[in-house]
Amino acid sequence: MARDDRELSDDELTQGLKILEQLAAAKFTTRLTIEEVQTLKLAAQGFSQKEIASELGIAEVTVKARLTKSKDKLGARNTTHAVSIALAERLL
Repeated sequence: MARDDRELSDDELTQGLKILEQLAAAKFTTRLTIEEVQTLKLAAQGFSQKEIASELGIAEVTVKARLTKSKDKLGARNTTHAVSIALAERLL
């Protein structure tokens, strides 16, 4: 937070502090790996697990593992739910 034309006013500093406090209090528990995001993106596009595996050049069992970890991290019931949550949280 800075201005190059003048010092911040007391109101601007107070507003900035409130934003920082909100960020500090936020819970950032959803940490998807790059690979999990890639896999969910393809699932969001309607690819089957077999197609995702082929597209990414990995085994189908690896796709299943990535989707399972993603669902666990997002608290999702199934892959569609995981995609929905990830989209809503702007993770995809």
